[in-house]
Amino acid sequence: MNRMIAMLLGTTLWTLSLPTWAEVLLRCVDTAGKVEFVKGNCPPNNARYEYIVVNSPNPSGSSPATRMADPAILKDRPTVKFTVVDSGPKPKAFSPPTQIQQEIEAKRAARAARMQNPDTRD
Repeated sequence: MNRMIAMLLGTTLWTLSLPTWAEVLLRCVDTAGKVEFVKGNCPPNNARYEYIVVNSPNPSGSSPATRMADPAILKDRPTVKFTVVDSGPKPKAFSPPTQIQQEIEAKRAARAARMQNPDTRD
């Protein structure tokens, strides 16, 4: 048992000590100027391409923290009023219930009424 734990611990430490590998991508530009990033070969209609090496280094903690947006900036922002016009199908919550849904709801209401009376509880 101790040997298995030692092997598991050793494997875990070895895995964590491995360096981060770089990924090589191709930046493909076709004749229309559309840019596409691929891992393999560029599609046949591309006019040119270039290799891009993407590094994903482990975080070192030496860079400053990323600043988040300040909510105070949005406090005095003018509001915009708008009207939503919808002619599509309504969600189920707004459509009238079907007969089966009405029956299920009636059964639920009857059971709830029975559960409130201690003499008729299930």
